[in-house]
Amino acid sequence: MTRIFLLLLCVLLMTGCGGADTSDMSQTLPASQAEQTEYISYVPSQYFRKSGNGGQVIVEHYGSRDYTSGEAITKTAYVYLPNGYDGTKRCVTYST
Repeated sequence: MTRIFLLLLCVLLMTGCGGADTSDMSQTLPASQAEQTEYISYVPSQYFRKSGNGGQVIVEHYGSRDYTSGEAITKTAYVYLPNGYDGTKRCVTYST
């Protein structure tokens, strides 16, 4: 009898955890922001504000493989470099 009670309790707890509210994530973005965040449904507007001491984003292309077909492909990485970044210095801490 105790096992049945514990089993029912576990089932009830598991079904109660599945209903997350995602209504606030269904907002749409302006086209200029949507193309930058095509896989994200909502980004808060304060994330797009200009920073007073911002760095720069550089685009790097690198070779890889499509692991399903095995053919060579080129991928793109967007790399953020902090303000004042110098690639020749190895042990530098940049303020955030």
